[in-house]
Amino acid sequence: MSRLQADQVISEVNYNAGDPSYEMADPHQYLLGRQLEKELLLQYDKGIVSLAQRVTCPLMWSHYGDQHRGVCIGYSVPPNAQHDLHKVKYGGKRLVDASKVLAMLDGDKDAGLQVDEAVLLRRAASWRYEQEWRLIGERGLQNSPLELEEIIFGMRCTEAVKYAVIAALDGRSRSVRFYEMSELHGTFNLKKYPLDEGEMRAFLPRRSRDTDEAFESAAFPVAEK
Repeated sequence: MSRLQADQVISEVNYNAGDPSYEMADPHQYLLGRQLEKELLLQYDKGIVSLAQRVTCPLMWSHYGDQHRGVCIGYSVPPNAQHDLHKVKYGGKRLVDASKVLAMLDGDKDAGLQVDEAVLLRRAASWRYEQEWRLIGERGLQNSPLELEEIIFGMRCTEAVKYAVIAALDGRSRSVRFYEMSELHGTFNLKKYPLDEGEMRAFLPRRSRDTDEAFESAAFPVAEK
């Protein structure tokens, strides 16, 4: 901001802090903090790829895998991408010292890492079951730094979807492994098993023939007059 813009924002904060509808100890601090948070977020032009550590978590399949009808994509992380991959921390506080933000804007890398951790890498404790990792990079269309390794199909994923995905990945120079999830008998636990592609390819794809083709080989007796 220019000095004039900053003075206008501060003047508005001071004016609005006198509003009696703010039932809190220090509305001035609250409003100023909200304004600083807004400016901080404007400084971020980073994108996030959200990943999970476990493929066997029933809640993840239920919440993000279309009630076990979807697929899970497994990646490996090459050495040149590992410095951009960070483990999410759960619980704690999300507060950031304004001095750290100022230092980050002045180019202090250590301060930038601390601000990144608070803004991009911290979630509420109730999300802990996700065991999330985040790949942080520039926004926009670009080649993935991750390597596709495997596709895992949910317990309720249809055969047609499985075949379509497998067929779409045919001919890749880097092969992909295919698995399907199954529930361990008598428990709530999940386990992935290798998918038998050969059996699937033997009876798929199916197609519905059009009406004329369906009757081409049929013979009907014709009564003579």
